[in-house]
Amino acid sequence: MANDAACHQVDIYRRSDFVGKIKEDGSTLGCLYIGQTADHNAVDTDECWQIRRITFVGGVLCTEYAANGKYNQKWADRAAIFPPCPPGAAPIPGQTETNVVTAPPTVKWIEIAAADTEQSYTMPANTKRFEILNDGGFQVRLAYATGKAAIQAPITNNEYWPLDPSTTYGEEELAGPISIFVESSTVGVVVVIKSWQQ
Repeated sequence: MANDAACHQVDIYRRSDFVGKIKEDGSTLGCLYIGQTADHNAVDTDECWQIRRITFVGGVLCTEYAANGKYNQKWADRAAIFPPCPPGAAPIPGQTETNVVTAPPTVKWIEIAAADTEQSYTMPANTKRFEILNDGGFQVRLAYATGKAAIQAPITNNEYWPLDPSTTYGEEELAGPISIFVESSTVGVVVVIKSWQQ
């Protein structure tokens, strides 16, 4: 299997906060393909993707998993894995010909300029989903509100979540503007934020 040293095969059906990369293809109205992998360096032809297809037929959302949800599929094969989109499939709620994400993501690099000093980034308007990659060698702290990325004492008062080196965190199906607040105890750590807009 391609990249078998970096890709994980696990039988889970929900998205993990530690997924390395997520892809979404809604170019076929009525069908939505979602792929995820633990390897943020994976390419579409690597056999390390979990792929699911969502269809909307008769008012019912149906989710199908390739290979019972295992992380051993090629994203490039997503359309061929499943049978044709069911007759009568309607646009998935929120999916129209004009709001399917087809443009490249917006990319923002943030370098930690001072230790334990908050830096922030506000996603562009109409952001649908985002991924944050810790591209440095040290842990960073993330929060959704100002002042929350700082280390607190006792530890139970902390309101940030840690992002380890070479790992990615992401969120999907965003409904409104969102800002991310970043801190690290190490100067020079780089965080890369990718966001997709409708």
